[in-house]
Amino acid sequence: MLAVLAGSIQAADPKADAAAQSKQQITALEEAWVAAAQKAKADAIGATLADDFVMTTPSGHVSPKDEFVSQFREGIVVIETAKMEELEVRVYGNAAVAMGMLTIKGHAQEQDLSGSYRFTDTLVQRDGKWVKVAAQFTLIR
Repeated sequence: MLAVLAGSIQAADPKADAAAQSKQQITALEEAWVAAAQKAKADAIGATLADDFVMTTPSGHVSPKDEFVSQFREGIVVIETAKMEELEVRVYGNAAVAMGMLTIKGHAQEQDLSGSYRFTDTLVQRDGKWVKVAAQFTLIR
């Protein structure tokens, strides 16, 4: 009888719990990034990025963190609206990949950026905090 009861009690899986918590934290980080981009809050955008962050744009240009953040700070990039969908987060210990779709209305100086993009963000956990180390956007045509 005890063996039956012991077999029916499932112990919590610490790895699964940690992965679920990490997914929640990364989802919140992605949502915070979208909200900050819409309000041009450069410091809030920068807070989600590692110092060695790089962004690869749809045109293939690679921007380090300082260049990327300054485009929001200086009003070069303006995101009027943004909607994130289909977010999928995969956690691999202290590293993670977030993929999804971002539909925006905005511009970079005179260039219209409006459209839907697929994105892939690579994140790492540093000092207990998730930060983006790389991001890549592809325009959906």
